[in-house]
Amino acid sequence: MSILTDYYKIVEEVIKELGVDPIECRGMDEDDIVEDGQWNLSKGNASIWIDVFYDETNKENYFQVFCPLIEVPNGKMGEVATDALDIGHVLFGIGFTRVENWLYLKHIRELTDLSKNEIANIIDRIGAYGEEYEEYFREKYIGGR
Repeated sequence: MSILTDYYKIVEEVIKELGVDPIECRGMDEDDIVEDGQWNLSKGNASIWIDVFYDETNKENYFQVFCPLIEVPNGKMGEVATDALDIGHVLFGIGFTRVENWLYLKHIRELTDLSKNEIANIIDRIGAYGEEYEEYFREKYIGGR
């Protein structure tokens, strides 16, 4: 059994302990085929995307958690980025990142020595920050729901 498979099982245990069916959270490709090492779940308004994967470039296994916050309105990226940098100073183990016009929260680390407790803490933390900052950025830059 590979290290990735071992961590797939650990992530699914954590998701189950959160009260969510990990099988229903498994990521699917465009043909509705399960993508090993991907899960999608929600905490309130926050979407949480989890990946356990091998990166060919770095020759390393990773655990990654993303939370999409908002699609940044045209002309607001500088203002949003400055706001995210100011907020980022108080976040623990989580950072802001941008992909195209979307603002996300992100955590990534190597699988080496990653514990079940740490996985649970990261998912919980990014979910809590996601709920808070999705609402904050949406209200400030888009105007509510």
